[in-house]
Amino acid sequence: MSKTFVKLVADITKRTDSRIVLALDPPINPYALKNPEERLRERLNTAARIKNLLAELDGLVSGVKIGLPLIFGLGLDLVEEIISTHRKSYFFICDPKMADIGHINRLEAAQLFDVGFDALIIHAAVGIKGGIDEVVSLAEEMDKGVLGLCAMSHPGAGEHLNKHYNELLEIAAKAGVDGFVVPATYPHLITSTKNAYPSTIIFSPGVGTQGASFGSALAAGADYEIIGRSIVQDPFPAVRAREILKEIKETGIDVQKIALALAKHRCVMVGEFKLTSGLMSPYYIDLRATPSHQDLFDLITSAYVAELKSRGISFDRIAGVATAGVPIGALVAYKLNKPFLYIRREERTHGTKSLIEGVINPGESILIVDDAVTTGGSLLKAIEAIQERGGRVEYAMVLVDREQGGAQNLAKKGVKLISLMTASRLIQELYLKGFISREDYERVIKYIQESKNIQS
Repeated sequence: MSKTFVKLVADITKRTDSRIVLALDPPINPYALKNPEERLRERLNTAARIKNLLAELDGLVSGVKIGLPLIFGLGLDLVEEIISTHRKSYFFICDPKMADIGHINRLEAAQLFDVGFDALIIHAAVGIKGGIDEVVSLAEEMDKGVLGLCAMSHPGAGEHLNKHYNELLEIAAKAGVDGFVVPATYPHLITSTKNAYPSTIIFSPGVGTQGASFGSALAAGADYEIIGRSIVQDPFPAVRAREILKEIKETGIDVQKIALALAKHRCVMVGEFKLTSGLMSPYYIDLRATPSHQDLFDLITSAYVAELKSRGISFDRIAGVATAGVPIGALVAYKLNKPFLYIRREERTHGTKSLIEGVINPGESILIVDDAVTTGGSLLKAIEAIQERGGRVEYAMVLVDREQGGAQNLAKKGVKLISLMTASRLIQELYLKGFISREDYERVIKYIQESKNIQS
C-alpha cells in the first residue's frame, strides 16, 4: 500500500473540501479525420480545452480519473502534459481497464506511472498471483496507488460480475490495494465494504448521469464520488460543480456532518482514556453531553430515524441503554411514534429490583439503542434483561462502532448491529477536516486495526 498516495489524496481533499473525482472521458476520435494535420490539431485543441476545464474546476474537485477513450484520443504524451500542468491541484487516477496477466499489467502500469498518474484501477477478477500482485509490487516500488475494481454500475454487471462481489473484494484486499471502486448504484455494497474495510478508500462511479443521486454514495460510506458527464458536458462546468457540492451538503452526508459537529462540541478527543470495558484507548467518544447541544442532538437522532426508515425494519418498542443511549433512544422513539423504555446500569436496590424501566409485553420485538459499542458488553446485558422479560431482540443500533468485537459478539447471540459510522471513518473525517494531526490519526487507526486483529 502507498502511504504517499493516501497522503496526497488527504492533503488535496483538505484544501478543496470536495469529495468529487472528475471522470474525463470526452467523445474524442481523431482517427475519424483522415488528414494527419487535422488529427494533430484535434488532439491539441482537445488537450487545451481540458487544461482550461481543470483550471476552471480548481478548488471544486479533488481528483481526476482518465480512461482509455481519452488516452487513445490524445496519446500518453499529451496526457502527461495535462497531468504536469495541474499536478499541484489534483490527484490523477487512470482507468486502463486493466484485466490481463501480471506481466502485461506491469508493463502497462509502468508507462502510466511514468507519465504521472498517482494511481490506477485494476479488475480484481484477474486474481492475485500473476495478476494483481505484479502491479501492487510495482506500485510499492514507485510509491504509487492501486485501486481494486470489484463491481460495476451498468445493469449487465448483475448477470455475473457483481454476484461475486464479496469474493472479489477479499481478493483485492489481500492483494494490498489502496482503495476499492464500488458503484454508487449499489449503495448496500458501499456500506458493507466500508464496514468490512473502514480504513480503505472507496471511490464510487455511477453518480449523476448513470442514476445515483449526488451525495448518495458518500452517505452510504464512500469517500469519493466519481462524476463525469454531469459536470464535463455542462455549458458552465464550474457553476455546475458548485451546485453539485451544494446539493451534496444539503441532502446530507450524515457521517461527515455528525463527525464535524462532534469535534466542534468536543465530543471526540484524542489522548489516553480508560473505557467502560476496562480497555485503554487513544481516543474517546463522549455522547452524554449531546442533548445540551440542540443542533448536534437533532442531527444524531434524525440520522438514527433516517437509517431505520431506509432499512424498513419492523419493531414494537425502543429501549435505550444507560447512560447516553437513554436520551438518544427516547427522542428517536418520539420521532418514530414508538413506546420507549430504558435499561439501567445496575438493578434497583428497592421496589421491583429490575434493570428495565418501562413496559415489555411477551413476544414484542425491541430495538436497543445506545451511543457506541466496543466489545458489546452493555448491549449483551440489555439483551439478556429484555429476553428475561419475554421480549425479542433482533437489532441493536449505535452511532459509532469502535470495531473491537461488538458486532461479532452480538451476532453470536443472533442480534444484528446497525452502526451509523465506524470509528475509523469518524477519525478519518476529523483528520481530513484538520481537527486532529496526522500523527494522532495514524496512532488511532493503528490502534483500531490492532484491536480488530486481536478480536479476529
